[in-house]
Amino acid sequence: GKIVFGINIARDIPPGTPNKKDIVISGIAKIDSPDIPTPVESNKIIASNTVNIGIKTKIGLTVGGFYNDSMIKNSGPVPPIVGQETSYTIHWKVFNMYNDLKDARVEAVIPTGAIMTGSKIPIDANLIYNERNNNLVWNIGNVPAGTGFTSPPKEFIFQVKIRPGTDQIGKSAGLVGLVTFSGKDAFTNINLSVNSPAKTTELKEDASLSPSAGWVVP
Repeated sequence: GKIVFGINIARDIPPGTPNKKDIVISGIAKIDSPDIPTPVESNKIIASNTVNIGIKTKIGLTVGGFYNDSMIKNSGPVPPIVGQETSYTIHWKVFNMYNDLKDARVEAVIPTGAIMTGSKIPIDANLIYNERNNNLVWNIGNVPAGTGFTSPPKEFIFQVKIRPGTDQIGKSAGLVGLVTFSGKDAFTNINLSVNSPAKTTELKEDASLSPSAGWVVP
């Protein structure tokens, strides 16, 4: 025969740390029958089985864009003007909760019309930029458990510039395409990924800019 059952676990499991990670949920299932008599002077027969389940980590990604940025100084007109260059700063932050993450990377495509200037923080970040297809990869490597929760998030900051064309008047201009953060849970060996939408010159996170500051003007 077969018995199927489910177990609800706590939703709010505390984030891990480098010294407190690799969470395992252990369960013991026991079964006996009142219809089977126990011989005199014998122990009651109970069948049991232990199940250990590793909890996979949770990862997160935020993508922010700024004109007025404290880390990299930008220049050019805002709103962006056709035929003139304006630069912006992009912030990538990654988070990891329970277990160490290995082979971690962040990947995106720089859209046509946007160009990387070469300004970046940290300057020694393991970065691969393919100018033929505009594919940008930040190779992070290992991301310890608790990153962004019990320790600061890992962050990469870089600058892009645009020179809008007449076909973009009244629209926002692309700065970076869909961003994907991926890696392998070092404890459960599960591949994980999370996405963040493309970023344009409509920079809602830059409180110094008005809502229309991202629309290209003649």
